Amino acid sequence: IMKMIERHEIFRTTFLEVDGEPVQKVSVSSPTFKLIMKNKQEIEEEVKLEEYIQSFAKKAFDIEKGPLINFELIKIDEHFHYFLFNVHHIIYDAWSLDIFKKELLNIYTHLEKGDELQISDPEYHYADFANWESESLLDGKLEQSIGFWKEYLKDASPFLQLQADFPRPREQTYSGNNIRLSFPNELVGKVREYTQKSGSTMNAFFMAAYFILLYRYTGQKDIVIGSPISNRKAAFTEDMIGFIVNTLPIRMSLKPYSKFSSVLKKTIKSFLNVYENSTVPFERIVQEVNPKRENSYHPIFQVLFTYHEQRTEVEQCLKVEYEKINTGTSKFDKVLYINAEGNQAYAEIEYNPDILSKQSMERFINHYIQLVQ
Repeated sequence: IMKMIERHEIFRTTFLEVDGEPVQKVSVSSPTFKLIMKNKQEIEEEVKLEEYIQSFAKKAFDIEKGPLINFELIKIDEHFHYFLFNVHHIIYDAWSLDIFKKELLNIYTHLEKGDELQISDPEYHYADFANWESESLLDGKLEQSIGFWKEYLKDASPFLQLQADFPRPREQTYSGNNIRLSFPNELVGKVREYTQKSGSTMNAFFMAAYFILLYRYTGQKDIVIGSPISNRKAAFTEDMIGFIVNTLPIRMSLKPYSKFSSVLKKTIKSFLNVYENSTVPFERIVQEVNPKRENSYHPIFQVLFTYHEQRTEVEQCLKVEYEKINTGTSKFDKVLYINAEGNQAYAEIEYNPDILSKQSMERFINHYIQLVQ
């Protein structure tokens, strides 16, 4: 872990306010750090393991003092451990998770075998990306993309008419809960086969199914959802750890009795148009489009879709499975996470329990899996 912190400046980064503007500060030396190690029995003498893990995930960070990462190792039995990893979103995104996992396992494998560690330091760091992005936002290159967004979201409904189970609060509460279900392995394999034959992607397939189910639930023919775009078009960002993702609106117009193949093609076309103009930050899109604003819901879209394909690593001395911790928060009314690796995949719904009930969300996620089938 210390080698990872030494390699990546972002783990030694804090943020200060100077003359009313945020400033990134990178420490030359690594922060004082000690990995806390506990066993399950020790923890459960005082609290349930699940509660302990949730408490760990909810620990607040001081972005001025740092560090903005936190680790713990919990021994469940001789061959199974929980490695708890909590990181502030200001320095990290889902793409970074794969980089971190790959490098950590590589370093661990070499050390465990007693081999000499030969790994070069990154040529570029997140500060380089931040400077590059700032320059690109100032030189007028965004004007064409801003024009795209104004036209793309013209006359779009600012609000998705979800069937709320409870009255919507006047202010966003950001409360959250989640439900997770696994797809049958045989089904995931069939989806991969279908996407390969149709020239599409897993991301587009699951997103198209999400659009269809939202249409069936709301009756709206014009739907806007949010979806994170990796935003790593520049080659030097491919192996960079940092918050580079840009969450953007994806708009879809659906017609009754449309074939799935037709919806899938429209989803791909809409996504590609968005991807081509993904360098515009979401905050700038809101500023330029100037949609109707309400304190009770997120602007432009209130539901989110995210697909994550875990990279399968070979010849590692550890078997690693990723598990998201429920922190009891959600920025949106409803978020659908699809996480896949090989022929294994699961769907997870994160939702605001102040608006939507657990029973409704269980029904929704079951309907989604049935729709995919």
